[in-house]
Amino acid sequence: MLPAVLERVTISRSGWYIGIREGRYPAPVRLSPRRVAWRESDINRLIQQLAAE
Repeated sequence: MLPAVLERVTISRSGWYIGIREGRYPAPVRLSPRRVAWRESDINRLIQQLAAE
């Protein structure tokens, strides 16, 4: 869920959604009509990419 993602990637909620819209951050996976999550592998890959910059 988003709170767990934001603990690992230090960014604001609005900044995260802007990054998704711009294609910099991974898109969520819809679990139900009102719930989304992110694949752990996508978040780990993002963290590795950010560390390499």
